[in-house]
Amino acid sequence: MKSPMALEPAILGRILLLQSTLSVAPNERRLLEMVASGMMALPGVVGSIVCLEGLTATVLNSVGGPVLSDCRVEFSPDSSDNSRVSLTTCADECPFRETADELWTRIDLRTPRQDYGAIFLKVQDQARFTPYLPFASNTANLVALHIENERIAAELITLNRGLDQLVQERTQQLQESELRFRNLVEGSLQGICVHRDNAPLFLNEAWASVRGFSIEEAYKLDSIVPYVAEHERDRLSIYQKARLAGESAPSHYEFEGIKKDGSIVRIETIVSVVDWGGEPAILSAIIDVSARKHADQENRTLQDRLRHSQKMEAVGQLAAGVAHEFNNLLVGILSNAESLLSLVNNDTPEVFEGTLKDIEKAGTQAAELTKQLLSFSRQEAPSLSQFDVNQLVTRSQETFKRFLGANITLKVQLANCAMFVHADE
Repeated sequence: MKSPMALEPAILGRILLLQSTLSVAPNERRLLEMVASGMMALPGVVGSIVCLEGLTATVLNSVGGPVLSDCRVEFSPDSSDNSRVSLTTCADECPFRETADELWTRIDLRTPRQDYGAIFLKVQDQARFTPYLPFASNTANLVALHIENERIAAELITLNRGLDQLVQERTQQLQESELRFRNLVEGSLQGICVHRDNAPLFLNEAWASVRGFSIEEAYKLDSIVPYVAEHERDRLSIYQKARLAGESAPSHYEFEGIKKDGSIVRIETIVSVVDWGGEPAILSAIIDVSARKHADQENRTLQDRLRHSQKMEAVGQLAAGVAHEFNNLLVGILSNAESLLSLVNNDTPEVFEGTLKDIEKAGTQAAELTKQLLSFSRQEAPSLSQFDVNQLVTRSQETFKRFLGANITLKVQLANCAMFVHADE
């Protein structure tokens, strides 16, 4: 019985060197060339072909270097053994297309995940080669694992680059969105404030302006409660507690606030609960409606004036009608008084004559009053003149006494000197 051949250390060293240098191959083509050339160091091997998915590196003598060819074969599982790669679809010039030369030994390039190809060794002396077959198989396994790891690493690099690009794009989008949001909020005419436990977390210039603060001063506030009118605090506190508890509470209302200088400002607000930093907070949007309230009050005052003017116009029209009717009556009274006075002679009782003069005087004054009513109804300018008020009162007191009745006493106190005025007598 023949004893097994001893392994040559130099050859083993070359095989181990090949295995240890697989990782320095810059690409798969160079890897195939290294393996095809390295396999030629095995005893009894006179030819080496390494096939990787149709890309082959061939060495058929110890003198020339490896020759690369690209069959670009799309491998498919062999019908007889699903774990092996079929080479029946290789190019026509491939020597292993259908039948293999008996001198060629095939060693698959395979991992538990996938088949990648095979190493074909042309063995001229099987006795010398056989002891090294396990080392050749181990090398094939290492080659397959190296190919798989490099491809996975390349995929990971591509994926990481894609993720980096995606992160950069998303970061840029987030920054742009944040910038748009900040510009929108900071440029808003509405005052916006986010607070928790009444302490500001975020606010804009408009909110600080409504309250009379700079934005730096507003951020330093420990609480916004002191800047709510005292009589409003209980109501707003009830709203806030109910809102945070998920209960019904008004979200749109008005209240009176206190500005930094202590003045009162009327505020309209819309309030909601938001998530801020993972915890609930209150978002309020406010506007100063003090000017609007003042305008509303002025509008109501103008409306009241308009209604009063309309009433006065109606009174004027009524006065005009009454004055016309009264003037017609006065014409008859004054005419009769003048006729009776023309009949007065020395035999006429003094009382009778005095009564007629009083009637004439009262009629004249009534006619003047009627004239004033007509002037008022037509919105005419008054007829101004200068007269003594004492004389006007003195002339009028007798008339007043007659109209007041016996149960009313009229007392007149005149000025010690003449009291001239410029008015419509």
